[in-house]
Amino acid sequence: MSQTVAYVLGIVVLIIGIGLSVALHELGHMIPAKRFGVKVPEYFIGFGPRLWSVKRGETEYGVKAIWLGGYVKLLGMVPPAKPGRADKPDSMVADARAESLAELGPDEQHRAFYRLSVPKKLVVMAGGILTNLALGVILLALALGVVGQSAYTSTLSSVSACVPADVDAAGACADADAPSPAAAAGLRVGDEIRSWNGTPTTTWAQVQGAIRASGTAPASVVVERDGQELTLTVTAVEVTRTVYDADGGVVTKQMGDSTMAPVMWGFVQALRFAAGIAVLLYGVRMFLAEIVPAFRGISQKLLPGSRPALDIPTVFPKSPTAVMIGFLASMVTFLVCMGVFAAAGWFALVPPMIMLFFGGGAAGVFGNATAGWRGAVFGGVLNGLILAFGQWIGWGWYSSTAPELATLADPDWYAIGWLFLGLGKIFEGLGGVGLWIVGAAALVVTVAALLLVRKRSVVSVEGEETEEKTK
Repeated sequence: MSQTVAYVLGIVVLIIGIGLSVALHELGHMIPAKRFGVKVPEYFIGFGPRLWSVKRGETEYGVKAIWLGGYVKLLGMVPPAKPGRADKPDSMVADARAESLAELGPDEQHRAFYRLSVPKKLVVMAGGILTNLALGVILLALALGVVGQSAYTSTLSSVSACVPADVDAAGACADADAPSPAAAAGLRVGDEIRSWNGTPTTTWAQVQGAIRASGTAPASVVVERDGQELTLTVTAVEVTRTVYDADGGVVTKQMGDSTMAPVMWGFVQALRFAAGIAVLLYGVRMFLAEIVPAFRGISQKLLPGSRPALDIPTVFPKSPTAVMIGFLASMVTFLVCMGVFAAAGWFALVPPMIMLFFGGGAAGVFGNATAGWRGAVFGGVLNGLILAFGQWIGWGWYSSTAPELATLADPDWYAIGWLFLGLGKIFEGLGGVGLWIVGAAALVVTVAALLLVRKRSVVSVEGEETEEKTK
């Protein structure tokens, strides 16, 4: 099986696994919500066009086309506006409140999620995370207890007959070739190496380490054969072997994946890709649905009347198909650009998944609102081009000071990069002290701005209350 086929199969398997994980995650939300009386009209796996659904009771269960997420719809997630503090007409908050309560009838208002007590809300919101945690523990236990871990042991599966004159040729032994040290010492297939030159060994890594430590001097080797221990003397010899990469080039530095089998390499790379996508999807969903409400109380204490300052990702749950179209278009465009860059001998890096997702998703939402799915595709392509060329240009700016920022290819750095470069030149002579000065100045400005805004907010709130009393 080639690496390409293994990679594709790994992605397919992991997408299915992500779908099942999402299904269990959403069940962790739905089951306690129904138990507490919350109305749940929809439970779906995936986004985009509906493939299949069935209604049981008041809940519709189904599967959608894009299997990279899912959702459970709990009515009344956003409470109505407080008396005397109506939302601006046609604002995002007003639309969210109206949509949250629209499907609840006059006699069902008590079934809204916001009416639950705080402990019950925490149980519902934490149910998904706890379900995934339990699933992870179960799968890990099965993997370790039933399947086990693959590892090289100290038992010999083969013994070389000779040391060929040309090690790289890997051909059959010639008459002129000297016997291998293992064959000359009498080692056989199935022998378990118990110790090498006095060093106990239970794994192949320990055997290799003991061989390197002994060098070419005669070493006493204890092996177990047919239930009996035998002591043999092995005199190792040094040979030079050339290591080649997948493209036929000579490897001069050992990399972590160079000794990995092609099939396992494919699955590992697929796992990394799928894990990145899962982190993005789960991260955005958890941030919007679970973490943001938790910080509302803190913001209200510091700045009465404040609202969370959230960017375009707040609309991602409302336009999941446009988000995925924009993200996929951005990623494909970026990969094509990297291929062109590599072929031309230019600089190329791996795709910045975070920026491709957030930037591409936002571009897909704006594009879809302007020109439908074609606009979503165009927005994603444009974002991919910006990130590809921005990464290429940004590396030249920041590689000497902060390469991790250049490789991230965050468009924000394109706008404020020159400011930071200028500050770096100004405080260059101060060394580490300059960093403390900049940090302290930023902290002072931030605290002062917060205090000023809070004072104005308190005055505004008090003025509104006074006006209400006058009326």
